[in-house]
Amino acid sequence: MHEVINVSVSHRSNHLVTQFYNCQEELLQYSRVDQPENDPSIFLDPVVDLASKTISYTPRALLWDAKTGNGALGTYAYSETKDSYDENWKEDEGDDHSYEIVQTHHRIPKSAYQEALDKGIPTPKLNSQNTKYWSDYSKLIFPSSSFNILHNWYHDVNNPSLPDFQNLGQMKFDKFDIGVQEFRETHCDGFFDGNFHTQLERCDALQGFNLVTELDNAWGGFTSELLVELRDELPKIDVFTWGFNADDVLSRKQPIHSTKTKFQMLCNKIRSTLALSQESDLFFPLYARDDVSLWESTSEVCLLFESVNAVVSQTNTENRRTFNYLTNALTLGE
Repeated sequence: MHEVINVSVSHRSNHLVTQFYNCQEELLQYSRVDQPENDPSIFLDPVVDLASKTISYTPRALLWDAKTGNGALGTYAYSETKDSYDENWKEDEGDDHSYEIVQTHHRIPKSAYQEALDKGIPTPKLNSQNTKYWSDYSKLIFPSSSFNILHNWYHDVNNPSLPDFQNLGQMKFDKFDIGVQEFRETHCDGFFDGNFHTQLERCDALQGFNLVTELDNAWGGFTSELLVELRDELPKIDVFTWGFNADDVLSRKQPIHSTKTKFQMLCNKIRSTLALSQESDLFFPLYARDDVSLWESTSEVCLLFESVNAVVSQTNTENRRTFNYLTNALTLGE
């Protein structure tokens, strides 16, 4: 196998990766009847249950988001651990009392779509109103090692690309340097020593990473630092970076110095693009629409993302191409 791990950095990016894995889940349905054209083990980790003679699949993914950005999905929601709190759970007489439940924010209700998946009943139709969070419509169960959360930043439902510092409404995750500092000082060691290595251990012959992020805010700086460390960790592995670009003062034909915020956004875009394209084998700029919901806009982008990645997961080895092959074919070694 030549596995690929998707590293998604930001709430918008998680929507795109969720759309992609939902497509992978659809391919699993087709493979039950016909010979599959795509090998599911490239992007999904197969777990064989010898007792029941079944195979379950979990995404090969590392997702970054702000606090509460996962919606109703807890890190251990589908794991056998009491680190995940069930509001319907009651203490048994034999339970020990060595744990305490502390509520730090309002509980986000589970979507009707997820409730239907859990119960095995027909799912409701998706729309822009019931897909506020990427977890609202995710079909596959992510392992607990996939989730990575910013310690000091909270998800803003009204502005999902700009988490709020400590949920105080005073500072946003909006500058390239803020992202660089956040990863370097708070998350670097813990991420690579923990969840990153856990995902690597589940691969037999890793061929590369898809790194999905945003370029107009601090997520770009955060990802650039992550990519530098990833290159130090695995210097010979191919990395495809996918960067979301929102409309800026130039694309909207406005004066560059019209406001400080707009000028800062343009600087973020330039610095992120240069840093990420320099360290990546291939760099794909993506358009981040702001006139529709994230569920709608990322479903359009997923057509490109899924098409490129389908080439590297072909079952027929004569048709399959590697990340390295695509890089050389598109760049001619330049």
